Amino acid sequence: MSGDLTDLFELAGTGILGGIASVINRFAVANLMRLNGVPPELWPELEHGGLSDAALRNLLNQLAGVMNAGGITHDPNLEASLRQKLGLPERAEDSPQQGEDT
Repeated sequence: MSGDLTDLFELAGTGILGGIASVINRFAVANLMRLNGVPPELWPELEHGGLSDAALRNLLNQLAGVMNAGGITHDPNLEASLRQKLGLPERAEDSPQQGEDT
């Protein structure tokens, strides 16, 4: 379930960023370009990108803080989702989970 929630959070964030970019393009950029007499085919378009390295580090630090406080617990779904988002390889099946006795 945590993987689904992470994807949902990412989708929601992307939707919000898309909406903000759309409003800026529609009102700020369009009005500025019309005032300067620039033809519509030459208008720039604001687009959003993915998370920057700094934003990703901030997200991971906040996640660690919430996990240390007990707000989120570590489970295989969370680990798999984070590994996927960070581009890390899948966890080996025979490696012990954190906190398990070896």
